[in-house]
Amino acid sequence: MRRDARKIAFSLIYEYLFTNKKDDLSLEQFIKKEDADDTVFEITGSDKAFIVDIYNNVVNNLDVYRKKVAALAEGFKEERLFKVDLAILMMAFYEIDTKSTPIEVVINEAVGLAKTYSTDNSAGFINGILAQYVKDKDTKSE
Repeated sequence: MRRDARKIAFSLIYEYLFTNKKDDLSLEQFIKKEDADDTVFEITGSDKAFIVDIYNNVVNNLDVYRKKVAALAEGFKEERLFKVDLAILMMAFYEIDTKSTPIEVVINEAVGLAKTYSTDNSAGFINGILAQYVKDKDTKSE
């Protein structure tokens, strides 16, 4: 299921933000791991490819995504943002830029991750940043 794939990709990116190491073993461990609510992730072959793609591309282009976040997070220095929020935003930016997933779905999934894994204020913050990102992209493409 794609929602589970996003949770795993988010978890891997979040882990990377702390370790600064790509750990391919973590991918296998996350796929087999049970979620906090004791539900087992449902991962198919295409979902695994989705996870690997997001994880590799966000991590390999981390500076690009950090700059995108910093440009939109007015009044917040990137290093002061919660790493959870940073991981969610970078993953959503990548998916918006490269996947055919409807933008509303990407934003909804990102806000859902924030509601589950971050602070009470993070969902609104992430929603606002992503809405501005999409608006800016639409303006540039006109």
